[in-house]
Amino acid sequence: MNIKNERKLQIIILAVCLIALGALLLFANHVRPARLQQSGIYYERGRVTQVISEMTDADAIDPSVGMFLYQLLEVEMLTGEFQGMRVEVHSNLMSHRLRAFESGDRVIVQLTDQFIQIQSADRGMGHFLLVAVFLLLLCVVGGKRGFFSIIGLVVSLIAILFILVPLTLAGYSAIFVAIVVGILTIITSITLLAGVNAKSISAIIGCIAGVLVAALFAFIAGEVAFVSGYHLDESGHLLMFPDLRLAGVFISGVIISAIGAISDTSMTIASAMEEVKLANPTMSMKELAKAGFNVGRDAMGTMSNTLILAFVGSSFGILLLFLSLDINWIAFINEDLISIEIIQGIAGSIGIVLTVPITTFIAAKLFSLNVNK
Repeated sequence: MNIKNERKLQIIILAVCLIALGALLLFANHVRPARLQQSGIYYERGRVTQVISEMTDADAIDPSVGMFLYQLLEVEMLTGEFQGMRVEVHSNLMSHRLRAFESGDRVIVQLTDQFIQIQSADRGMGHFLLVAVFLLLLCVVGGKRGFFSIIGLVVSLIAILFILVPLTLAGYSAIFVAIVVGILTIITSITLLAGVNAKSISAIIGCIAGVLVAALFAFIAGEVAFVSGYHLDESGHLLMFPDLRLAGVFISGVIISAIGAISDTSMTIASAMEEVKLANPTMSMKELAKAGFNVGRDAMGTMSNTLILAFVGSSFGILLLFLSLDINWIAFINEDLISIEIIQGIAGSIGIVLTVPITTFIAAKLFSLNVNK
């Protein structure tokens, strides 16, 4: 396939995927349920102008750990109908070890009909700077491909936030919607990054297959271990949406969380096999597949490790709490939260493991057929 035809095909595929995502976006916006309103509660930005007073809870059972810190602050409102006004606001910190607010700090203020209090620090600028540094480094180091990866990331986030979430809340199958959204974002991201060739085609097929395998194993494990969306910590709040099918939320979470690691693995294998084929065009399909398996085994080990450790890291605080208590190991591993983390990590890792032979076989076949020419 020459470069001109490849570019045309790339544009067509991207156009089809984006049109499909756009149609889903419009549909999701049309059917999404009304948001639950927090009656009489709203939030505004403010800036601390003065610390009027502060004290600790001297009656705490363990003052070294659990002593609360109470502050009375003067805050200048920066947004909302009270913009420009200075008000006295209470701040209750769960421990005196937490950083107390000082003059000049920006805060989020919670206002109701009965009271006004500090909700949290205003972390918006910190988040913005962190994201800006990440995107800048991605463009500097990755160049044009780094820029395309940013576009793919934005498309994925929009699809999850504005298609998957509202359709799930509206009562549509979270698993089915997650699979459709996942496939469209995988095709869009990899096509943007690598064009349309043997490398991208094998990476796309391998990634989709791996994600579906991960979802299947998560479903089977969930049935065997009696784990479903109703065991999630936030399930009690989500039950307020009568149309929501909580049973599929757990599996859809596995699908979304596995896409990144599995696409990384499939793309690494396909890209390495392309380089090997270019360096030695006379390689047979069997030799190329062997080289791909060698690369895949290395990627498989590191990506599985990455995926499992990511789940462990996200619940590290809970692990500290459980392991600090005298809890029997049998009871510990059968806790809902621990079972969920185990199933998510193992199901995603199984998807990665089976992505290796699928991607390797397809890439070896396509490169041997000289699809790139």
